[in-house]
Amino acid sequence: MVSQPLSGGIVTFTAMAMFRDPIGAVHLIEQLSKHPLWECYVSPAALGMLAKLECGVNDPIIALEQ
Repeated sequence: MVSQPLSGGIVTFTAMAMFRDPIGAVHLIEQLSKHPLWECYVSPAALGMLAKLECGVNDPIIALEQ
């Protein structure tokens, strides 16, 4: 019996990837959460940049409070 090597890792999401395909990013996060060898990570900086991209010239904090 030949065993297959195990592989896994951590997937990081950039702000631009989430901005361009938010549904795809959510689906990939869901798939990764079900796999025992893979994890995902969204850095606070990427999340902040995503908020800035989504709000354009408006302040994301003010948009959140409305």
